[in-house]
Formats: sequence, C-alpha cells, structure tokens
Amino acid sequence: MLVIVLFLLFCSNNLFAQSNKYHVSLNINYSKMDLFTGCSLMSIKKIFDHEFSLYTGTIRTFFQSSFFPMIQYSFNYKVLNKSTYSFSPLISMNIAMLNLKTTKANIHLYPEILIGYKLTYGKKIGIIHKSSIGLLSECFQTQLNETKWASTFSYHFNIGIYYAIN
Repeated sequence: MLVIVLFLLFCSNNLFAQSNKYHVSLNINYSKMDLFTGCSLMSIKKIFDHEFSLYTGTIRTFFQSSFFPMIQYSFNYKVLNKSTYSFSPLISMNIAMLNLKTTKANIHLYPEILIGYKLTYGKKIGIIHKSSIGLLSECFQTQLNETKWASTFSYHFNIGIYYAIN
C-alpha cells in the first residue's frame, strides 16, 4: 500500500509540474541486508528531486536463489546546486521483501526510513553517490502465526551512473 501511495505522489508531481528534467540511472547499493543492484528514475527540479528506484539483492537472488526485491523512494533538497554538481540532504523510504523458502510461506518484510546526503557530478552523463543511515524494521510470522516486529539501525552506501533524458 505504501508503495502505491509513493508511486502516485511521484506521478502526480510530475504530471502537474511545468519544467521537468528526468535522469535514469544504474546503481549499486550496499546495505546491511545485501548488495543491491538496480535502476532509478529521477525527476529533477530546481531545488528538489524525487527518485523512485527498483533493486534486487544480488547475493540472495543470484547465489542463494531467493528473490530479494527492494523498492525505494528518495526526496532530496538541493543545498548546493551548480551546473555540473550538486549536494543534497535526503530522506529515503525503502521496503524489501524476502521469502526464506521453508516448508511454508515464510515472507519477511523490511521497511526502512533513512536520512543522509546525495552528491551528483556531471551534466548529460554523471555519477551519483548517496550515503544514509536510519531505522530498519523486520516483520515476520512465527511458527505459531504470530506477527513479530524487530528493529535495528541500518545504513546504505550507493554509487551509480546517470543519464539525463532531456
């Protein structure tokens, strides 16, 4: 449900804005849970950006045969915005899902909220670096079908290459 709300906010903001620039990017995201690889669509404004990303956990998906997707939404406010580089504090919301493949459905959800910074360098083609820390929660069901929550601190280090569409 949260993913749908974030996607609608992202789309509605882009439908009514007058001067949109878009970047697409390929990213590697190292976190407490896995090494994620994925892509992003960024809506670039004069003083803030919206970013919607789709990732998959590389280690769990390719080496442990457990598909581990993550969806991320980031909001960045540009403190320093020059023609070739920018610096932005960011807030990021992520949700990941993992099926541990035991005898029954054993799905774990991992919602996160993080704060950090984003650096970009380049015009048409450029690099992105993001780093953030925050709170990671884990939701799972026990063998007695009780829903349990556990929380801990989390971190993300991200590097990527972007291409400006327009």
